Amino acid sequence: MRGARPAHPSWCDRQGCEAREFHATALVPVAPAGDEQALFEVQLWQHVGSQPALALQVTDDEVTAHHLMTLRQARLLIRVLARLLVSAARTRRAAR
Repeated sequence: MRGARPAHPSWCDRQGCEAREFHATALVPVAPAGDEQALFEVQLWQHVGSQPALALQVTDDEVTAHHLMTLRQARLLIRVLARLLVSAARTRRAAR
């Protein structure tokens, strides 16, 4: 079929997808208090013909950096962050 486009992944925010030329979810802010120095936002991202990835966008002092990581890296990052957070919680409890 000439001109056929691949189907959108179920998680794709289709608004603007054609103009972007890649699939993406809406950006999800990581801002529990809303007053953090740096703004972290994440989204799923997939260029046509490639595997999905996790996109991390960091804005600090009006400068924005974009980073892509494979889903494998993202899963590893979750485990590493969990271990670091447990260590930090132990340190806080011991300091009381």
